Amino acid sequence: MTASSPDRSSATYVMRLTPPGRAAIATILVSGPCAVEAVSRCFRPQKELAVETAAVGRIVYGTWCGTDSRPAGEELVVCRVDAHEWEIHCHGGEAAVRAIIDDLVALQCVEATWPLGAVSQGETQLQQQARLAMSAASTELAALRLLHQYNGALAAELYKTLAAIDDEDLLTAQQLVRELSRREPLGLHLVTPWQIVLAGPPNVGKSSLINALLGYERSLVYDQPGTTRDVVQANTAIRGWPVTLTDTAGLRHAAESLESIGIKHAQQQIAGADLVLNVIDVHTSAEAVTEYQRQWPASILVVNKSDLPRATERVSDLTAAETSRRVIATSTLCGSGIDELMEAIAAVLIGDELPLACALPFLSEHYRVLAETSTLLAAEDSTAAKLMLRSLL
Repeated sequence: MTASSPDRSSATYVMRLTPPGRAAIATILVSGPCAVEAVSRCFRPQKELAVETAAVGRIVYGTWCGTDSRPAGEELVVCRVDAHEWEIHCHGGEAAVRAIIDDLVALQCVEATWPLGAVSQGETQLQQQARLAMSAASTELAALRLLHQYNGALAAELYKTLAAIDDEDLLTAQQLVRELSRREPLGLHLVTPWQIVLAGPPNVGKSSLINALLGYERSLVYDQPGTTRDVVQANTAIRGWPVTLTDTAGLRHAAESLESIGIKHAQQQIAGADLVLNVIDVHTSAEAVTEYQRQWPASILVVNKSDLPRATERVSDLTAAETSRRVIATSTLCGSGIDELMEAIAAVLIGDELPLACALPFLSEHYRVLAETSTLLAAEDSTAAKLMLRSLL
């Protein structure tokens, strides 16, 4: 990946090009008038080769020894991508990346964030935004949808709207803007995961359930009520969309101060959730279920431990009593109901899938501009509406 250089007349910059997080390989860019000197101070080629004389495009294998010329360093690859630019391809661990950047900062390089070097010649504003969003996407589906925006899906829809305004067809323009605006719940979750919180009384199997949803053990499982004392989070994907699952302390009147703190944190997580999974089991009282329904009317009621005796009858009674919530019976012991629960979550958060290549605004700023454009079109202010829309392009 090659980015255009920052202003070489002022400083030499070092920036991480690959997104943060665990990865096999990370790429660091050094760009500026002192890039060659900085890299040569820290890097020792395996073969006798002067870094200063390496041709553009030349890949060089060697050891990063740092500013103190330590004998043992990290083996990596560097590549001269321009006269004053070097890419360093190293181990993707955060510690390795941080050590290299710190070495270069010690040599008076200025640490910068990736957007500083991310603007390529000829890219539109939307393309720059989509490129940056792609670097933060955590799922393949999200990256593909953003790639379509980079390739012009959103721009084409905006130009179509501008053409309708030029034709004085404000009704069509309003419909197009309205349709884009409706996609906000999806567009804003291409990069930012939906927040799903598992909440309910202690010892109903919330930790086991989150492990089953994740497919691996993230939460501690123990049969003592109150085992989960604080918030435990893990990221996964549902239908290719990023979600964060949060396991919280069981909600009860706790006598122990530590558990009370966990319950307070749980309530804070619930308040900010996109979806609450109200987890109970066959022993949860009818009064408690009624109270949970009052607190979280839009939640999914998950009746866990459905493998226990009389569970079928209990689930039937709860299903008949619930008027606004879907009821899903699960058993983490035998795995039943997990797929059904995943589909229920997807139905609430995602709904009907949009075509992969459709226009999808993906920043809150996009939706703010669309809302203002809609207001201007309603007021029949075509000139201002066009200016507002063009600000996105």
